[in-house]
Amino acid sequence: MRTTVTSLLVAMGILVSAHSASAVAFTSDDFYCPGLDAVWKFVNPLNDGGYGLVGSATGQAYPTLSLPAGTSHDAWGPGGVNQTVRMMQAAQNVDFKIEVKFNFEPTAGYGDQGIIVEQDANNWLRVDVYNPGTGPKLFVGTTVAGANSTKLNANVPVGSSLALLLERVGDAWTVSRSPDASSWTVATSFAQAFVVSEVGVYAGNPIGALDFTSEVDWFFEQDHPIAPEDPTNTDRCIGITPAHSSTWGDIKALYRDPR
Repeated sequence: MRTTVTSLLVAMGILVSAHSASAVAFTSDDFYCPGLDAVWKFVNPLNDGGYGLVGSATGQAYPTLSLPAGTSHDAWGPGGVNQTVRMMQAAQNVDFKIEVKFNFEPTAGYGDQGIIVEQDANNWLRVDVYNPGTGPKLFVGTTVAGANSTKLNANVPVGSSLALLLERVGDAWTVSRSPDASSWTVATSFAQAFVVSEVGVYAGNPIGALDFTSEVDWFFEQDHPIAPEDPTNTDRCIGITPAHSSTWGDIKALYRDPR
């Protein structure tokens, strides 16, 4: 068999084959670098939320999604508007596994955090954990042609849903939860057709309008994680032109060195 330069580079891991590259639905991020990767866009429907980056280039780096008190931010808001603050990125319409790890669960006041998979503004699904004050609850819902449908709204043990996993195989969806992103418990499965265009993570405060801040440890395509997560090699980040800003001012976007 003829050996080409390209095939040698693929074998050495320097290049990724076109087939394997096309199988990656979206970009994994551990939010290590001191700037939000340019794949992300910050969505702030009511123009009062914000995001921040904490512990950049350390062993505990994470972004925050923050909501002020006094105004409700409901994923199923009035008029069908998703009022939550969120970070979204483009995704391919293929099978995938979204794994999100949070630093803590909401403790009270209907704080809400979770995963969003979107076709468009009228067709999307949510997997989230909220707390009405009696303990954490796991919620799964879909919006199809503007109509909302609850797939799951169940009590879960405290600490059991720090990590959420959403697996898609065609039109079949499976939701799992975990205390540590290691051992998983299946929560529910359902079927729903979507032409996926974006995926992301969000924070809300739908009832009571208390202030709430979510801390996102990582957002991975489970089959393509970043390892090690949050290392200590600061040379992994090389600064380039700023591409994002928050409600607190410009935040520098950085190139992620693959070394």
